[in-house]
Amino acid sequence: MLARRTRLLIGVPAGLLAGLAGLSVFLVVRNRPDREAPRIPGLGGPVTVALDDRGVPTVTAASTLDAVRVQGYLTARERMFQLELMRRMAGGELADSFGIRQTMAAGAIGFLLSTLWLVFSPVRRIRDFS
Repeated sequence: MLARRTRLLIGVPAGLLAGLAGLSVFLVVRNRPDREAPRIPGLGGPVTVALDDRGVPTVTAASTLDAVRVQGYLTARERMFQLELMRRMAGGELADSFGIRQTMAAGAIGFLLSTLWLVFSPVRRIRDFS
């Protein structure tokens, strides 16, 4: 009986840890940047997108308008979730997405951090203001 309980106490957390590690690897591999050049209709000339080893794109285009269009496409493709959060935050709709408690907690944390910055700031003018 004791050996079975010990196996359960070791096996269940080990299985959960292995599953979490597998899920983490899956999510990292799935979220790697797409290395293919985007196919955007309506461009005036050839556009090349070079990605470095960290996935940072460098856009080269014949015109500024084409470069901006491709850069906008890349930004939307890679950072759509961040753009959506920023849009909701600017419009005051973030509480609808995450619930009021999370938004209040984020506001409380932000208020606490700004108060700590005012009190313990290394900049004399800010410290004297408080």
